Amino acid sequence: MENQEHEQLLARLKYRRLTLDDLASDKTLIIEKELVLDGENKDFKPKIFKPESLEDLMMAIGPRPEAREKAKGCCFQMQVEQLRRMGQEVRKNSKQSNQAERRREKNEAIYSHLLMRAAINGAVPVEEIQKLPMYAEIVEQIRMLPILRWVWPNIVVRAGATLTFAGSAPHTVHAYKLTVEPGASIVLNRASLTFDCVILEVQ
Repeated sequence: MENQEHEQLLARLKYRRLTLDDLASDKTLIIEKELVLDGENKDFKPKIFKPESLEDLMMAIGPRPEAREKAKGCCFQMQVEQLRRMGQEVRKNSKQSNQAERRREKNEAIYSHLLMRAAINGAVPVEEIQKLPMYAEIVEQIRMLPILRWVWPNIVVRAGATLTFAGSAPHTVHAYKLTVEPGASIVLNRASLTFDCVILEVQ
């Protein structure tokens, strides 16, 4: 890598609490056929990050601060009120009969997902999220969520090749440049994925 590329990648990694020591290799990852990243592949081991708070989760998989600031809209207070009403309804129904238990759990999962997404994307300030119902319970969920972090200088997915991310844990990919050639595929198998690259090139 050239010095400028090196510095740009280092700045990205620093925000994510990563360093160049966390690189899986100092060489470009080139995928010629198929590669499955699931945390179980003996040839490729991720850095595992276990968030302790919503702020940790935002740092690991959310947009960078400048992008999050742009996401704030004048209607965020309306979103806060909608989340508050939904959270109060879920909490109110927390002692239902067994017949309604499955529906309650589904509603609670939807509420948790919406709350975390609103915070991570920057749509609602964290200080507002912290005031909402069930915030403490959601933090406990976050603490049980290991994040698989993959770090390379550059990644190239060759034409016709497939890069698959599998498993229930969130994945994050960090590189200076990710190149996806014509006919190449990136597949999510039950996984969620966040890219943090200086350059993303889809040919």
